[in-house]
Amino acid sequence: MEDLKTCKSFNPWYLLAMAIGAMIGPWVVMMQWWIQLSGPSIGLAFTLVGIMCVPIALVYGEMTAMLPFTGGPFVYVNSAFGKHAAFWSTWGLLLAYLSVLGFLIMAAIQLVQYLWWPDMTQLQLVVIGIIVAILIFLLASRSIIVSATAQFGMTVVMLLVAVVVILMFTTNDTFTTTNWSPFFATGAGGFFTGAALMITMYFGFELVPQFVQECNYPARSFWKIILGSLAFCIVFYSILPLVDSGMLPWSELQNTEMVDATIGGTSLDVGSSTWWQGWLY
Repeated sequence: MEDLKTCKSFNPWYLLAMAIGAMIGPWVVMMQWWIQLSGPSIGLAFTLVGIMCVPIALVYGEMTAMLPFTGGPFVYVNSAFGKHAAFWSTWGLLLAYLSVLGFLIMAAIQLVQYLWWPDMTQLQLVVIGIIVAILIFLLASRSIIVSATAQFGMTVVMLLVAVVVILMFTTNDTFTTTNWSPFFATGAGGFFTGAALMITMYFGFELVPQFVQECNYPARSFWKIILGSLAFCIVFYSILPLVDSGMLPWSELQNTEMVDATIGGTSLDVGSSTWWQGWLY
């Protein structure tokens, strides 16, 4: 009875943080790939794709109000098409989550390798990835409030890092909006290709209904959390490519390495000294 009460006290702000954290991927690793697809206009692609996801988010909110049970998409598909369709669709979704989790773990370790452990071998990277995956499993198998608190903390840290990066880049002498030209650097084909691929970056808000029975928040109002997390990520994803692509001309930025472009010579190393001197002195 006490555990149930603890679950029911699950803070809706934690739920919002979990939704945002589920949607925002390893942008530091992927930023250069985004820009290479479409140039600065990939920020506009993120905006358009995010707006297209709004009706889906509202549908999830309505379904959560109609069927306020833990299970989310499984409950919805089961109610509409039966248990067999629900079984296969849920397993497909689970496999998608597992693949994304594996990518996130490896991306995080590659950042550690780039910043602090450059001589890390591939075997060491894989072993550390397995250890991190086991730790995540142990964390997720505890009380929901434990994993929710951890997710909330990680989301806050991630947002603080993003704010620091935006300030560092935009206050640097090398940042200029003239670098946004050509805006559609790879033409219409590149822009629409980028828009089609960016839909995957908004996966995650479908996790919100899973906590409808654990969160102390009315099921009829879950659409606010779902839509709020989506709106936040639209702004987040739309701004960062513009900030990053403003650091160097397209002719230079398109030829840099994926990680280097955001945390290496074309961005942080270029901007760090000027930014810190301006803020410290």
